[in-house]
Amino acid sequence: MDNQELRIAGSQKLQEIREEEVDLDQLLTRAIMKAQRLEHRHKLLRLLAVALAAGSGLLLALYATH
Repeated sequence: MDNQELRIAGSQKLQEIREEEVDLDQLLTRAIMKAQRLEHRHKLLRLLAVALAAGSGLLLALYATH
């Protein structure tokens, strides 16, 4: 291979690496977004559990007073 062929092969390999980096960045971004959504869902589920527990306690209190 002469210098021109080596330069072309090197440029192509560099482009492949850059494309792989973009793919990895996209995967990482998606993973972060999914983790944030799961964390948000977890917080909402905890609030729902607290609300249900409070509602159950209120119903028990009402039942006990009648």
